[in-house]
Amino acid sequence: MSSLALYHRDGACSMAPHIRLLHLPIPFTAVPMIDGPDGYQAADGSFSHADYRKISPAGFVPALVVDGQALTDNAAMLTYLAGLRQDEGLGGSDEWERAKIGEWLAWLAGTLHGRGFGGLWRPGRYSDDETMWPSIEAKARGFILECFARIEAGIGGKPYAVGERLTVVDIMLHTFWRWSRALSLSQEDMVARYPGWAKVMAKVEKLDSVRSAMAAEGQELCFT
Repeated sequence: MSSLALYHRDGACSMAPHIRLLHLPIPFTAVPMIDGPDGYQAADGSFSHADYRKISPAGFVPALVVDGQALTDNAAMLTYLAGLRQDEGLGGSDEWERAKIGEWLAWLAGTLHGRGFGGLWRPGRYSDDETMWPSIEAKARGFILECFARIEAGIGGKPYAVGERLTVVDIMLHTFWRWSRALSLSQEDMVARYPGWAKVMAKVEKLDSVRSAMAAEGQELCFT
């Protein structure tokens, strides 16, 4: 059995691999991170942001350390974790499904998260001129809504995002459903706008692993 450690921040995108690890389930060490003066550091004060950058050069969460080697991209670590139990099918049951899962994960991590929520929450990444930040945030908000519509269209009438059964894509999609609160969209608004996505997320949130991760990270359930 490999030694695994997940560096995560409560409520962040790192909840997706946290859920997957709990879903396996296999032994792992959860390392909570908090905002420090320079960036993420250990919640218990055991290491600084500079120390963390030796694990994650960009200093972001999540980071998954496997036998001393680090993965620092959500899409990569979800792909790896799905492969630990291929019989579950969370990583796809054939080459086409695996390709579609890769497509979803790359787009969610790189485009929706990086460009959309990156612009909404970190406008300084795009301009040092603070007078420009409100317009960057507004454009990012509109882009996120475009992505949400694409998620709904991509799911269509399927039971899950990729097909007939749960995959790591559905687990990652749960993060963005939760983050819709940053757009001042209520749960009722989201269900009305994105009914197909809502049906998938309601099933996902019934998983013990999801509820355990949300409880551990102090997050409120979206569905009751």
